[in-house]
Amino acid sequence: MNAPRSPLDHDHYGDALRAMQKALSHFEGCTDREKDALADDFRKLNEHSRKLETGSVCLSVFGEINTGKSSLINALLGRCVAEVSIEGGATRSCSEWVLKDQAYSVPGFEESRVFITDTPGINEVDGATRARIAREAAEFSDLILFVVDSDVNHLEHQALVQLKELDKPILVIVNQMDKYSTAQQQELLQLLKTDRFEGLIPPENILSASADPMEREYLIEGPDGSTRSRMRKPDPNVEELKIRILEILHQDGKSLIALNAALFASDKSDRIHALRIRYREDQSQKVVWSYAVGKSVGVALNPIPIADVVGGSFVDVGLILNLGAIYGCEITRQNARTIIKTILQSAGWVAAADVISRIAFPALKGLTLGMGTLLTALPQGAIAGYTAYIVGQAAKSYFEQGASWSEEGPKAVVARILETTDKASIIDKLKEEIQRKIQKNKYSSDREQKSRLRID
Repeated sequence: MNAPRSPLDHDHYGDALRAMQKALSHFEGCTDREKDALADDFRKLNEHSRKLETGSVCLSVFGEINTGKSSLINALLGRCVAEVSIEGGATRSCSEWVLKDQAYSVPGFEESRVFITDTPGINEVDGATRARIAREAAEFSDLILFVVDSDVNHLEHQALVQLKELDKPILVIVNQMDKYSTAQQQELLQLLKTDRFEGLIPPENILSASADPMEREYLIEGPDGSTRSRMRKPDPNVEELKIRILEILHQDGKSLIALNAALFASDKSDRIHALRIRYREDQSQKVVWSYAVGKSVGVALNPIPIADVVGGSFVDVGLILNLGAIYGCEITRQNARTIIKTILQSAGWVAAADVISRIAFPALKGLTLGMGTLLTALPQGAIAGYTAYIVGQAAKSYFEQGASWSEEGPKAVVARILETTDKASIIDKLKEEIQRKIQKNKYSSDREQKSRLRID
């Protein structure tokens, strides 16, 4: 006899679990800064993973204020847990409760539970913050309950359209139906099903309820035939909603959980990838510019022939090592030198300019015993810095492709970078940095000279 299959053996579940595991694995290659920025995403992915493994379902309740969202939750739970208030704005954050009735579960999962989450009213003040909270709740939810108490207005319809974009099943509950006559109830339901929500919400998912009925007058007949009246609140009526939730759980519960988990994992994987690209792009551009400026200033102000060339080479190697670290590629100094050589050879005229800066200008410094530094500072420094900038941009492209020049090859990569780089603008900025440094050094030298004069 074959052993019974676990729900996790289902193909949809296998796909969802693999998608979830893949999304979680993305965190392993993140830097500490990226992990800090993605901490909330990591927590939510773990929550979704746990929900998927246990077969648990989350219901989120939406609606305008005073439509009876909290009353509906209390009626579903059979106990008073959500605050009911006639004043708008009572729900300021999301709260969560568990349906303790064992019938509310997904078949085949021993630990299956159904959670209900209340959200802030869609028309409450401080809307931006509460809209964000509500959207996050909707993204985590497997089934959405949208509460209205009359014909829908523009804001409610707009909110429903936005929630529908999340690809979650939605139940519209027309609450407080006890306010209407039987004829009015039928007319309202017909209007919502055939007009307002046609093509948006299936008719079977538009339900009626009276979660907190108004007090009614009852006539009580005594033993002697006399009658007296008494005001009494009827019991909540949410049976239609309960039945529909149970139908969905038993027919589609497994698929709902798997689909939601897979969508969530895919969304977070995209977000992790995009954030890592953005962070690494920002960080690498700062590093490239920092090294370009450092090389241009260092080469320009070094009065010793040849020493500026040696120092510039160390800067290039340091730049490559730093970029490799940003993209998680461990390379040696020898590898870094090979990358630099490949880039400069592919760059053509940039390499020639680098040769000039490395030979002609140091020779002038030597002939003038270092006095030529001021004459050569701007052109030599700017060329050296620009070369470092091109090397950095090309190396960044190399590391972005996983330490590979891809099918393009280094010449095509470098050619594209040279074509899209505003050489004049970069060199002008580098010259400004050199002049700023020279000016700063001049002031420093003046202060030191005045200080020595005072001491003397």
